[in-house]
Amino acid sequence: MTLTDLLDVSRWEALERNITTRLGLNPGVFHADGRKVTGYSNWVNPLCPAVRAVPNGLSQICSCANQVISRKAERDGPVVEECDAGLCKIAVPIFAPGRNGSRGEFLGVAGGCGARIADSALGLFHVGRVTGLAPDRLEELAASVPTITPAMARHAALQIADWVERMLPAQA
Repeated sequence: MTLTDLLDVSRWEALERNITTRLGLNPGVFHADGRKVTGYSNWVNPLCPAVRAVPNGLSQICSCANQVISRKAERDGPVVEECDAGLCKIAVPIFAPGRNGSRGEFLGVAGGCGARIADSALGLFHVGRVTGLAPDRLEELAASVPTITPAMARHAALQIADWVERMLPAQA
């Protein structure tokens, strides 16, 4: 079973739109294998698309963080972490409906990223090494990265978990 067996792509895209408009994060719903469910994107900062545009940035920063954090969410529930760029990464696990109150198969994650957690530093040196982007260009891109407090990030994770729970069909 996949996320698109559970709900239509348009429903997952509606969730992603909520993540951006109501929480101010780059949205993402991903299958368990790491593939994005929708084609929707809405960047909350110019740094993230610049990192993703470079193959090494995509594979060594974005995809790597998504895989690690998705596995942690599968095991532990909603996760708030930082990617190697120093940006907040939120992942909420999505499971198929189970029987008798149990959770079913892990299908993927929903979440958001792209804000700097207050009192933490961006990893621009690392981003520059991986992507080859010049330090002055990285500083320029990072200047408009939004900030989120740890409490706001935890609230965002719980909000996404609530939205996902409300979307899913009832358990059998």
